[in-house]
Amino acid sequence: MVKLTRTLAIIPTVITFAFVQLNLKCKEVLANNADSGNLKAHFSIAKIFPWFILGFLAMSVVAILFPISAKIVSSTKSVSKFLMVCALSAIGLKTSFSGLKKSGA
Repeated sequence: MVKLTRTLAIIPTVITFAFVQLNLKCKEVLANNADSGNLKAHFSIAKIFPWFILGFLAMSVVAILFPISAKIVSSTKSVSKFLMVCALSAIGLKTSFSGLKKSGA
């Protein structure tokens, strides 16, 4: 139950941070330009909204409406773990070791 609550907390948290980011961008544009009519041309909520949230909600609805067999769940868990390792490896491979060395312990 704790895991489910934590997972569901992602949605309002991400939406809150999207609006915070929007507010910061508004202030930045207004500081650079006195013309507030030009504000909408610089950015929109669609650019900063994390679209994976809609996919997350859609898959949650699909999982509720259509029962999924244990075999499929088991195989998707394996694929999920593999893809997570690939993503973390890709992040690690972009790590600049010279930058790490410069920044120190």
